[in-house]
Amino acid sequence: MCRHLQDGPAKEAFPRLTADEEPCGLSTPQRLPPLRYKTADLCKRTGDASFSARPGSLAFRGDGTQMNPVAHPSPHQAASQPAASPLIPNQRRPHLFHIPPDRPILGVDVSKNRLNVTFDARSGKLRETACPNTPAGIQRLLKTTPPQCCWVLEPTGRYGDAAVDLARTAGREVLMADPRRAKAFMRSGPERAKNDPLDGRGLTEYAATRPLPRYPRPTPVTERTRQLLSARKGLSQSLSRLNQQRTQLKLAAAALEPACQALQAQIQSIDAELAALVQDPTHAEEVGAAPRLDAVPGVGPVTATAASACLQTRHFGHPDQFIAYLGLDVTVRESGQRKGKKQISSQGDAELRRLFYLAAQANLRVKHSPFRTQYDRERAKGLPHTGAVCAVARKLAKVCWSLVKHGGKYDPERVYVQPKPKNRTDPGDPSQTSS
Repeated sequence: MCRHLQDGPAKEAFPRLTADEEPCGLSTPQRLPPLRYKTADLCKRTGDASFSARPGSLAFRGDGTQMNPVAHPSPHQAASQPAASPLIPNQRRPHLFHIPPDRPILGVDVSKNRLNVTFDARSGKLRETACPNTPAGIQRLLKTTPPQCCWVLEPTGRYGDAAVDLARTAGREVLMADPRRAKAFMRSGPERAKNDPLDGRGLTEYAATRPLPRYPRPTPVTERTRQLLSARKGLSQSLSRLNQQRTQLKLAAAALEPACQALQAQIQSIDAELAALVQDPTHAEEVGAAPRLDAVPGVGPVTATAASACLQTRHFGHPDQFIAYLGLDVTVRESGQRKGKKQISSQGDAELRRLFYLAAQANLRVKHSPFRTQYDRERAKGLPHTGAVCAVARKLAKVCWSLVKHGGKYDPERVYVQPKPKNRTDPGDPSQTSS
């Protein structure tokens, strides 16, 4: 059920529903989360003792159809609204944006069946509502919020893809809040409880004080590649478990043999589909660099395809940015005389980080690999086995970034050769001019 973002008594804002009006497929009549008990808290924060939900507020059924009629602004009124101020890029990190103080914020907490949203008009008042996570419910939410509103969501797998796509189609700015940092920000507040409405409110407060990136959405080719790789990973894990059971359960090995063969055939089918996707010239901008990455020692077709799909769509300007995206960057925590232990951040794309780690382990079994020599050097410095393998994984990621960024083919002689700086001559220096 979705309610219009208006004022009115909280007593009538959440009526008990009948069985045919339950949102999100709920089977028994019940109330929405007790937002009405937070009215006093909002009054203290906003200084407005009259804040509440208006009686007869807009409501929708679980399929997004309207239950109460409401008058929407006319096209003339919508056209007379002031133009939205553009987002302000962060000076140190241009890919992050600050929301101008004159633009409202819509914090959206995404779940499988429902969207809990908090609307901040930037005037000291907050409006909280909920709507079904369906195209009809999202369209109704778009009609009840101003067009200059900035949407803020946390990444929740594929549950929020429909909201992001429909909001961007309608011309809304959609920003992404990092889950870890947003959670730490919300825990620093005075609220002791944790529920979906509070998460939506926390997202609006977080977006008002922190620069955020635009919500990334992959291209259809990239999304298809990711889903094929994810399916292949699941099949590979199932095949590995069955092979172990077949080895241990001698008397049941014959019963497990057909299942293992079927899984192997499905994996080969996915590999053929990925190969056809990479070799298609129309997909060169998304995954065309995979054959060149496959030439790097330890990097197989799966890792090359996953890295190519990531590097060719995100366009990292520096290799350290790609390393940080993988979560292979080194972090340390120190305070006073306490010297923290260095470790990788483990943030970002966990699956791609796992693939590069496996590629680094594969180089340990190659005799003449230049990355094997780096592993020996890292071990000689005193690093443990895992730390040395992570160092090799970082180098592999940098090599892949360079091949995608600058083109060319893999050359083992240039892996550890630093490029020479370009000679910049000063036209005013007579010693640098030719005679």
